[in-house]
Amino acid sequence: MGVLAQPSSKTEQRLIHINGKGEVSDDRGTKLGYISKEDIVFNNQGQKLGFIKNGKVYDAEGNSLGKAKKDGRYYNND
Repeated sequence: MGVLAQPSSKTEQRLIHINGKGEVSDDRGTKLGYISKEDIVFNNQGQKLGFIKNGKVYDAEGNSLGKAKKDGRYYNND
C-alpha cells in the first residue's frame, strides 16, 4: 500500500499522518513511507510515489491527490 492511495469509496476520507521526521503513517499507526527534505514521497521500499508542492500532494505523474495540512494530516480530494 502506498502513501497516496485513493480510498475505494468516493465518500470515504482516509487520514494520513506525517511526523516531524517525515515518516508517513495511517490512522492506525502503520508506517507507509516517508517524505524527503525535498518534499518527495516514497513508500517503504524506497519507490517514488509523488511529491508535495505548495501544500498540495501529487502522484508521480503530477496528478493532484489532495492537500497536505500544516498539522501533519493529509486529505484526499474527494
